[in-house]
Amino acid sequence: MTQSRLPDAIALRIGVATRSLPGVGVGQLLEVLIDAVGLPLTAAKLDRLTLGRLRKASRGTLAAVPHFPLLKALAYLNGASTIATIDSPLPEVESYCDGGMPHSIRVAVASSDGECLDAGFATARRFLIYQLSASDIRLVAIREAPEKSGKHGWRQRLPLLADCPVVYAKTIATPTAAALVAARIHPIQTWVPGPAREALSSLQQTLRRPPPWLAKACGRRHQPRLHEPTEVLALSA
Repeated sequence: MTQSRLPDAIALRIGVATRSLPGVGVGQLLEVLIDAVGLPLTAAKLDRLTLGRLRKASRGTLAAVPHFPLLKALAYLNGASTIATIDSPLPEVESYCDGGMPHSIRVAVASSDGECLDAGFATARRFLIYQLSASDIRLVAIREAPEKSGKHGWRQRLPLLADCPVVYAKTIATPTAAALVAARIHPIQTWVPGPAREALSSLQQTLRRPPPWLAKACGRRHQPRLHEPTEVLALSA
């Protein structure tokens, strides 16, 4: 049994995703998706599709597909990438010297395409590293993520973020979030992909009057104003 007619937006996601998968046809991918998320195929279901479910569905039809082609296909299926952003060039790293931005904080952003916050923590191809203050933001490094290996392969990514008190990702599994917190890295889940700098703008606003933990991370003394509520930056559910 198949869906009588796919909405144009869903058909576009599946068509572009198929182009990323060597040796896989549209019909095969449709069978995998139906087994993974069920009918009808909707944007909401594809948005929440994970790499693990994609590999295991339909008795492992895609199990032999290399990691990064499958990761790119997942980005299209999740709606995180479009035809216009296939293989977008990496952004240029900006000059920065330690101590050059007083009261700033280093933030990691999970990314798989250009300068976008568009990937889950465990599946991101790279982490964009920003130095962020209340008045300035600079991309200071791009760190390629190791390919996930084994059930807890995401742990191999933690050393990449040792100097980043905050990490943004489209999705962060609960065990991963707990491990990040234990490593004194504040995880922020966004769900909605978009330009990395836009996602960081709210944190930049918070730096003007940061909560205690954030003030400490950027080397400032927390001085809440009398009769004003303390701002809290919370992890999304």
